[in-house]
Amino acid sequence: MKQILCSLLFILCCFQLTAQEQDLRLRNEVGLKYRFNKKNDLSFSYRLDLKENISQFRRSNFSLAYGHKFNKWLSGELYYRFMTNHDKDENRFRIALSADKKIYRKTKLDYRTLMQHDINYFDGDYLKRYSPNYVWRNRIKIKRSINKRIEVHIYTEPFINFDNNGTRLSRWRNGLGASYSKKRWQFSASYFHQYEFIGTPNIWHVFAWGVDYDITRVIRPKKKKKNKQKK
Repeated sequence: MKQILCSLLFILCCFQLTAQEQDLRLRNEVGLKYRFNKKNDLSFSYRLDLKENISQFRRSNFSLAYGHKFNKWLSGELYYRFMTNHDKDENRFRIALSADKKIYRKTKLDYRTLMQHDINYFDGDYLKRYSPNYVWRNRIKIKRSINKRIEVHIYTEPFINFDNNGTRLSRWRNGLGASYSKKRWQFSASYFHQYEFIGTPNIWHVFAWGVDYDITRVIRPKKKKKNKQKK
């Protein structure tokens, strides 16, 4: 356990020491999740992204996701996001599988793999010229529960692109964060450093802070009233 934690911390520190800051961003997200039962949920969220050292608007993100829990350790998600800014609109589709395993007392190892695809428009002329670009992301995260309400985590996540130019490592993200949960709401704060490989030897470094606020609403079926039979 200690070896895994030290290895991830070492990777994160190496990224930080070798990086030259080029852009600092901020992500503010508000989400609402409807939980229908123990296995199925539907979530909505809005995220505002700022760039250029948190001085300029980057984009707005509107998301819809359906999650399904197959068993205690395996879950899946179908995800759609509409992204818009002053220049263009984009549609993002994702399908993901996540698995977690308890490795030491209050510590869990979480692995998520997902395939991501972005497309701007759905009209026929655009689709004829469009060259598909798929991104395969694999995130390894270690989560540690401090108590019933506070949890901390650290993770690493490479991005692999599949397009007409072949397969290549396009990004590498390393981050950490903490969350505080109470009843049906959760507040989270996070930070990550991301390498963006835009061509050898050019590497773009992105630093981003995140602040999230999520509310979970449990939907329970209404109980049927029993009709009292008159004797």
